[in-house]
Amino acid sequence: MQRRLLILAALGVAMWLQSGTTAQAQTRIRLQASLTPTAQQALASGKAKYEERGTRRKFSCEVEDLRGVSRINVTLGARLLGTRPVVGGIADLNLDTIRGNTVPRMRVNALIRVYDADTGALLMSGRLR
Repeated sequence: MQRRLLILAALGVAMWLQSGTTAQAQTRIRLQASLTPTAQQALASGKAKYEERGTRRKFSCEVEDLRGVSRINVTLGARLLGTRPVVGGIADLNLDTIRGNTVPRMRVNALIRVYDADTGALLMSGRLR
């Protein structure tokens, strides 16, 4: 009887090892948002993406066709995620914990907003889905 239990335990361990991943590595969250522009930037477009896998978290925000804006602030709720320059109407913010950036945990319906860093005017916003 003890031998059978030992064999069953060994088989269970072998199957777990064969899966090749731990429970932590299997946990993966991917969220994205289409950013809706305000009337003053009606031709602008943007998107935000968040990914969490284990302890690594990544966030990116890309905006295009901004007019008359030199810098943007990207926020999660009331928290500033970063400030980026706008060049040729385009700005990208890319954060990754593996590069030492602070990326807060994000969840479904988290509100991402993009503001004009100089005037504080809201340019676009969207919720992560």
